[in-house]
Amino acid sequence: MIVMQGPTKAVTASALLAGPEPTFFTGSFDGSVRAFDLPSGRAYAVEGQSGEGQITGMSADEDTGDVWASTWTDGRGLERLNKEALSSNVRLDASLLAPKDVAAASGVIALADSQGLTVLKGGKTIKSASTKDGYSAVAVKGDLVAYGGSDKRVHLESLSSDDSATVFDENRGEVISLTFSPNGKLLAAGDSSGRIVLIDVAEKKVRIQIWTPPPMFLT
Repeated sequence: MIVMQGPTKAVTASALLAGPEPTFFTGSFDGSVRAFDLPSGRAYAVEGQSGEGQITGMSADEDTGDVWASTWTDGRGLERLNKEALSSNVRLDASLLAPKDVAAASGVIALADSQGLTVLKGGKTIKSASTKDGYSAVAVKGDLVAYGGSDKRVHLESLSSDDSATVFDENRGEVISLTFSPNGKLLAAGDSSGRIVLIDVAEKKVRIQIWTPPPMFLT
């Protein structure tokens, strides 16, 4: 008998936890989560999933070994998981409204939702930003957090400073994807129009702007 444990609904988020036992996680439209051992490819259905509420984002924190998922499941919003179980017992001092993305590094968790930005450490809010239409994408690296959304702007700021964010407005559509390079020197911002903007973090300058049609494949 063959038991199929791969995703049965559209995959809406994914994350790779490198570590000593590399694991690839996927989250789906129906709230289901799967874990795949690498390089064998063996799949596990992660226990504790609700089967309701889309998984909207995933991020692996290589420093702590935690994998985080943002979800639309009522009463949750943020979940910690491993390849065996998903935990809804995440204590937060902030309320989340329809989170759209999550990023984690060095014990810091940043979430973009329909209210704005929330950055947490140890369950406590260390930085936040609000906007009428919320934010759609977020990335965190070291002392920096980047976020953006339907305002078509990328906001870059320090987690340890109260200085105003540096804003880049070269994107032409809703910012839907943000990621730092492994060394933290570059930040890539992709938008719904298919444009990718590459930002030099130290100099706070745009280095490259490219188009990648069709935009539906840019996530």
